This record gives sequence, C-alpha cells and structure tokens, in this order.
Amino acid sequence: MKFYIDMAYVTDATIGNTYFICQRDDETSEDFLVRKLSSDCSPIISTRTEDHPEFTILRNKLEELGYIKTERSYWNGDCVLKQFYLNDVKFKKGSQFSCAAALKYTLERGTTIP
Repeated sequence: MKFYIDMAYVTDATIGNTYFICQRDDETSEDFLVRKLSSDCSPIISTRTEDHPEFTILRNKLEELGYIKTERSYWNGDCVLKQFYLNDVKFKKGSQFSCAAALKYTLERGTTIP
C-alpha cells in the first residue's frame, strides 16, 4: 500500500506553558496577581513538541488500517506491522515509525527503512 503526505506537514510544533506556583493558601487572587506582576514570583516554563495535526491524522489512519502499532506512553515507539510506502519510502515490517520531526529526514533522503 502507498501513502502520501505533503512534506509541509512532516514537522512538529513547540508548545510552551508558563506556570506560577508561588501563590500562598492564605492570599487572595488579587494579592497573588500583584506579587506576580511585581516579579515576586518566578515563572516555571514548560515546553514540549507535538506532531503537526495532519501528520497525527496519517499516523492514526496507519494504525487504524493495521500498518503500525502506535505506542502512546513514550516518544518514537511506533512499530511497523506490515510493509507500506510513505512518499515512496519503503517501511518494512518490524521497523520504527518515528515522530514527524525525526521522520522528515528519512523521507527527504528517500531511503528504505530497514
């Protein structure tokens, strides 16, 4: 079976969140806001990456059709269950199916996945 995805979708996005954990139990939200604005609180910044939504759609479709087993508890754990082509790159049974950012370089090289 052959599948195709536009290379513009074979990427990820960085998602960042900022948290403030210095609010005291006995203070009001207004007091906390004043302290936060006066730099009395240090922010905690959390970042993560997420595959492009179109790549996620393809990944889910490959799983639904039985071409890959998706590992959701850790990154880059997906495994190819039966051979297929993606953008003319051959994915063999037992090979890894990486996240979009990692897979981009493989698809650009056009090599067979062992």
